[in-house]
Amino acid sequence: AAAAGVEPLKVAPRHCKALMDLNQFEDALKALAPALAIKYPAFDTLRTQGLCLMQLSRYDEALAAFFRAGEILPGSPVIWCFASRALQGMQRYDEALAYAERALAVAPDDKAPQRELSRVRTLMARSRPRK
Repeated sequence: AAAAGVEPLKVAPRHCKALMDLNQFEDALKALAPALAIKYPAFDTLRTQGLCLMQLSRYDEALAAFFRAGEILPGSPVIWCFASRALQGMQRYDEALAYAERALAVAPDDKAPQRELSRVRTLMARSRPRK
């Protein structure tokens, strides 16, 4: 239950983070439900939903959450890194590479997109058939 005078939509993300720290991703999604039920969920709510879904290997749903978050804040390199990671989980490496490159284009000096791009390239090289 929310503390007196505190809106439930503000409590849910904090509660969700605690559940994620305990690897209770299904429960974390349930905690996010009220914040997701509104017409225009917040960027952080959608990002957190995507992260939970990705941990549950529900990559298509995670990707959809990341895309919705990207509509809210298209200049966020982290959301495109997460989209890349979800696509990697589906072994869709060409698309994953495109989103890692998009993250890097948004934030060329940020280390996270650089690491993501390197990760995708490594996975692509490993997935190629050996001669």
